[in-house]
Amino acid sequence: MVQIFEMGETESKEAAGNTKVDKREEEDPTKVLHVRAVTWDGETVKLTVEPMNYLGKGAFGTVKKILLVDESSGTEGVAALKNPLGPERLNSMEKAILLEIRHKNVCNLLYFFVDKLNRSHLILEYVEGGDLFQFMRTHFVHNVGLGEYLELFAYQLWRAIAYCHANAIIHRDLKPENLLVNPELGTLKLTDFGCSVLLRDEDAGKEMMFYVGTLVFRAPELILGSTRYSAKCDIWSAAIVMSEMVLGKPIFYDATAPKAHMKKIADHIGFPTELDFGDMGVEPIKRPSHLKTHSIQKRLAHVHLPPPSDKPMLEKLLEETIIYSPAKRPTAWEVLVHPFFRWLREPGLVLPNGKPYPDLFDFSEFEMASMPDAVRANFNIAF
Repeated sequence: MVQIFEMGETESKEAAGNTKVDKREEEDPTKVLHVRAVTWDGETVKLTVEPMNYLGKGAFGTVKKILLVDESSGTEGVAALKNPLGPERLNSMEKAILLEIRHKNVCNLLYFFVDKLNRSHLILEYVEGGDLFQFMRTHFVHNVGLGEYLELFAYQLWRAIAYCHANAIIHRDLKPENLLVNPELGTLKLTDFGCSVLLRDEDAGKEMMFYVGTLVFRAPELILGSTRYSAKCDIWSAAIVMSEMVLGKPIFYDATAPKAHMKKIADHIGFPTELDFGDMGVEPIKRPSHLKTHSIQKRLAHVHLPPPSDKPMLEKLLEETIIYSPAKRPTAWEVLVHPFFRWLREPGLVLPNGKPYPDLFDFSEFEMASMPDAVRANFNIAF
């Protein structure tokens, strides 16, 4: 069930969003811009965009915190402006994907405008607090784990993935830097769809780029060169993100090249069988010599998870998701009802600051319709 804009509607939005950005404005990152932009739902507005501070730079864009003023109403607010750096086709794909989705665990598109070079500039929700990588670094540098934030943030990550997959979107670049968190509210939002792709039913079997995403989080089928993969590559990546939330670094770490990284993986979960290679859609590779006999359980042996976290259930979840065969990995919906997250359903939960937990179970009709029957039954949802 994919929510799509018809091509004519998208084209009309793009036409309305064309605005000329002066070359001097491109060269001066502090210059205030006056632009004609388009809202997520297609309304044309005039905005004043005042840069506040630089947030970061990725492969496909730079991101700034901005003060945004609607010139017609005078209302103002804080947002994030993503200016494109990469190829226009990737920039266009990210915009097209963001125009299709709207979710509390996604960093949503507010406006976009198109410059005279036909590049789309995206104005997104601003999340106060920073990214998950920064949050983890603050905790682990003081030898303090994430505590209850482990389940709270991980659950919202899996919910965002479930929503994206229900919309036929594969993110392909899941990592802590692309997860924005606000510890004061207990919320997480998935961002940066610059590497994402739409894979609808009619696209099944089409070839896609395999050299995508950060190596340490990349699924083995992509590392080995598969060009016909599924959304299950995101399941692997999200599980590796979870491992970092527990260990302070990804479970397979330090490898700087695909071959070395595959050996790291094999050291922990064994070498792929012929059936595994077939399921990944790749030719078998030579078995490395001197494989170690680590395991996920051994890697977590020194980890102490305070109540109510369930360490055996965490180990089970990682062992079920960090497997070679994409078809045998669970869906994101199935992960959401895993016993590891069950305590999140208890009533009256509060954050360390005394504020209530965000609503984790306010599923939309679209989400409920996308859930397998067994998942709806587990959530006790009548639909």
